[in-house]
Amino acid sequence: MGKCKDLSEFDKGQIVMARPLDQSISKTAALVGCSRSAVVSIYQKWSKEGTVVNRRSSPTRISAAFFHTVVRKSALVEQSNMKIELLPALTDNYMYLIIDEDTKEAAIVDPVEPMKVVEAVKKHGVKLKSILTTHHHWDHAGGNEKMVKLAPGLTVYGGDDRIGALTKKVTHYNTFKVGSLNVKCLFTPCHTSGHICYFVTSENSSEPPAVFTGDTLFVAGCGKFFEGTAEEMYKALVDILGRLPPETRVYCGHEYTINNLKFAHHVEPNNEAIKRKLAWAKEKYDNGEPTIPSTIADEFTFNPFMRVRAPVEIGLLLVEEVEEGGECTERERRGKDNYMYLVIDEQSKEAIAVDPAVPHRLLEILKREGVTLTAVLTTHHHWDHARGNEALLKDLPELQVYGGDERITGLTHKVTNGQELKFNTINVRCLFTPCHTSGHMCYFLWEDNCPDSPAVFTGDTLFVGGCGKFFEGTAEQMYHNLTEVLGTLPQDTKVFCGHEYTIKNLKFAMLVEPENERVKEKLSWARARDDDDKPTVPSTLLEEFEYNPFLRLSEESVQKFTGKSDPIEVLRVLRKEKDNFKKPKERFPPHAMLALEWGLLRPKLT
Repeated sequence: MGKCKDLSEFDKGQIVMARPLDQSISKTAALVGCSRSAVVSIYQKWSKEGTVVNRRSSPTRISAAFFHTVVRKSALVEQSNMKIELLPALTDNYMYLIIDEDTKEAAIVDPVEPMKVVEAVKKHGVKLKSILTTHHHWDHAGGNEKMVKLAPGLTVYGGDDRIGALTKKVTHYNTFKVGSLNVKCLFTPCHTSGHICYFVTSENSSEPPAVFTGDTLFVAGCGKFFEGTAEEMYKALVDILGRLPPETRVYCGHEYTINNLKFAHHVEPNNEAIKRKLAWAKEKYDNGEPTIPSTIADEFTFNPFMRVRAPVEIGLLLVEEVEEGGECTERERRGKDNYMYLVIDEQSKEAIAVDPAVPHRLLEILKREGVTLTAVLTTHHHWDHARGNEALLKDLPELQVYGGDERITGLTHKVTNGQELKFNTINVRCLFTPCHTSGHMCYFLWEDNCPDSPAVFTGDTLFVGGCGKFFEGTAEQMYHNLTEVLGTLPQDTKVFCGHEYTIKNLKFAMLVEPENERVKEKLSWARARDDDDKPTVPSTLLEEFEYNPFLRLSEESVQKFTGKSDPIEVLRVLRKEKDNFKKPKERFPPHAMLALEWGLLRPKLT
């Protein structure tokens, strides 16, 4: 809870004096997040106005707490084997009781009012096993010590030694269980230097996961930077929480939604999603109901702190349709795991396409989005990447088709290594990566107003968890491509590859490094995405170095698998082994057009 200069900032119509606590002015000040003198001044102000305050004889003590006039109701979110009860606390806090239905074990998030927790545990008939503390602030961790006295034997998790009753300190990506539920810790320092969010998933379930964000991410807002920087909060919101599955439900630490949305409306007065959400939130508030949870996808539509990047979209299109009808041939079926991309400059409403293999579909989307296609970036000449160029040129004679190989159909501009192109606010650097084909190009993109959020379109050179075959090149060339060209790009660069090969690649990565936890996590995540017919693209370069064996050539475990120590020889053996690796059962997803904002799936799908 943040500080305020004067308690008069609170709306008297929303706050009343309630329930005697026999506590000091200082404690009351801590409760509401303001100064001691502010409590005294507001006490005097309200006394003059006739507000009844239970006061002890000593002028230095008052017996009062501040609460919303409308009592917030608890709420229960039920899924197949996970229940989450929202327990309102203090003035605007939330505690969360997480229940595993399979084992009847439970955890509580930020139990600042322990007796409410005890009542909820008794009501559900569950065994409370642990406390998940997001950060050390009193209104989140202040109930821990009493909680462990009421329920001895609790494990108290947290990321900061300042947390009361802490028994298990956690760091980024630490994992543990609540019954059969999986909990992953996400280190999000800024509001406090030891802030942890908790990402909770249910095994073998297609239902949405949950993330408990404390004071890092709120509905339509974010926490104050008490102990951190804007850079840290950006990473927490966009690179960590923003990379969770879009359907992830967000359970935040406070009911700040209406104020946050009012500010969001000030920032984006024409954003219809904000207008709708604000009207909805006011109705919920009038009914005494919580506005939590939201979802990660929702936040990207109305939360200004997650919409800080320049207005460029990347459209991800699954290539899956048969040209001009007719029966699907084997050649056409192989195209069903391709991706083509549409990059839109929202200011000019002009776009560039990457490997547009299904032109009629692309034209439909251009018409629907009201944008003009000005250029095509072709990674290489193979049919499943370049086949749409000529058809597009027939409809758009002024179209510019870029590529690094004369064999590319419809080529109008041959590019070379390091050449830079400019399309309004979008900058493109051409990266020559010969091996899969002798003229293969990758394209590194960034925006004028957002140079720190780049993307690279890698075609068939780099995949999520893998790399392309050496059809027209050598291990030496692929090594150069992966480590010296792509591997030296900024680590947060988002990787948009040419095919959905992720599960197969990660199965091979598991064979190479069976003890690599990041491979296990990514494979589990990819399978869940596949079950929901959702793409596993994009990744980031940082992630690829954690689980892609073709980028981990110096790791002892990878060298042991290949029996080689020279990185190029390791790569050569890996590629040979991968070529002989058994293919998983093929699966063809349904029609989909998934739009992304630098990696985020928008909630509206067509």
